[in-house]
Amino acid sequence: MSDAAHHPRHIVVGIDGSRGALNAAAWATEVAALHRVPLRLLFVHDPSEGGRRGEAHHGEHERQRAQDAHMHLTEAAEVARHVAASGPTRPGTTEIRMEMRAGTSFTALLEAADAAELLVLGARSDSSSAPASLVTTAALISRSTCPVAVVKPGFRRTGGSIVTGVRSDGEPDVLHYAFRHAQLSGTVLRAVHSVATGPNSSIPDPTAGSDEARDRLDAWLAPERGRFPEVVVDPITTEAPADEVLVRYSSSAELLIVGRGVPAAPRGILGRTATGVLMHAACPVIFAGPHRRPRYAGK
Repeated sequence: MSDAAHHPRHIVVGIDGSRGALNAAAWATEVAALHRVPLRLLFVHDPSEGGRRGEAHHGEHERQRAQDAHMHLTEAAEVARHVAASGPTRPGTTEIRMEMRAGTSFTALLEAADAAELLVLGARSDSSSAPASLVTTAALISRSTCPVAVVKPGFRRTGGSIVTGVRSDGEPDVLHYAFRHAQLSGTVLRAVHSVATGPNSSIPDPTAGSDEARDRLDAWLAPERGRFPEVVVDPITTEAPADEVLVRYSSSAELLIVGRGVPAAPRGILGRTATGVLMHAACPVIFAGPHRRPRYAGK
């Protein structure tokens, strides 16, 4: 029986030996302690890469790959255990598991997300691989069946608020996730709604900053305020495009929580706001809400 069967609720972190992955493991350990779920460190290797080297060296290559995977997983586990031992939330109680899986990283991470509460990815700092990495990350965010967190290299806790973007349809799934996380962390929730309209979300709405705009935002927040009355909420309306405002707030925020984008968009494509914060947010970002993954990943 797989780990997922034993622990249907857990947090998965993609490990690849990079500094970004270690940073993601450290951040995910704190979140796992907060949500009281196990942490699963996952390293994926592609067997087809070894086959291209020739049969004579295939066995040696596989042994080296296994050693490298064990080394990277062990390093990530040590980072996670250190964070768990010194964390403010139930120190030392987070269960940490290591797993190596064969396959492509994209497919394996999507499959792991099916049984996860959260998939955590470390953003790379190598600018030469940034475009390809961003495309892959965006596709994972769009198609994952669970929320996806992206942690930037070098992020340090700020003690700031949790910031969430509120779309015109209210995005109840995203708001519920943001309120729940704010409740668990005991953090102020800053709810930002851009009243800009138009195809590029850059044309100010005539009601921007008015009582009408604030009343609409309060109405969208009301159901979750009723469910989480202890959460302190700071509602904000703005004329500026949502992605620009959220990126600006991310410089002092502890966490940014946004939706994945326009539901009708093709799979693998994020909306303007999600794309903007993926590229430019300074703090960790959780992309929540409905996913757009077909039943079979290959279709």
